[in-house]
Amino acid sequence: MKQTTLHTKSRGFALPFLGGPAYLTRTVWVAGLTGVVVAVTVAAKWGPYAGVGFTGGLAWGLANFLVLAGLLRALTTPGKPDQARAARFLLLKMGLYALGIVALWKQWLPPLAMVGGFSWLFVVVLLRAAGAMLVGDRSPKTAVRTGTGSV
Repeated sequence: MKQTTLHTKSRGFALPFLGGPAYLTRTVWVAGLTGVVVAVTVAAKWGPYAGVGFTGGLAWGLANFLVLAGLLRALTTPGKPDQARAARFLLLKMGLYALGIVALWKQWLPPLAMVGGFSWLFVVVLLRAAGAMLVGDRSPKTAVRTGTGSV
């Protein structure tokens, strides 16, 4: 597993990360694509209103994840963190939370379906991390560098 150094102020610290920012982007794509399949399945099983609720929760969760990734990138840039950019991401995140709370409170969509859609991203992250831990990194660069796997 590759060590990525994240810098905060003048000190850096090592954090094992599964591929850095590209991992976050791939995770969003995987969660979005598989979430659409799950939303269609939910709509077929419990009706279109539940499917739309799952899709709304999925969109809310993916937006929150992307904003969190942007916030982390703004705070962990080498050198001085971009505090203005981080503040914008933080305000956007609070706005997304407020929108989600109002949507759940007013029951614009089925709450259980929304929570399922919001949680889908965490299921994908867990499964991807478990898969990487069990199988290991089989990318071509790693195979050449460590002598494992096939090229």
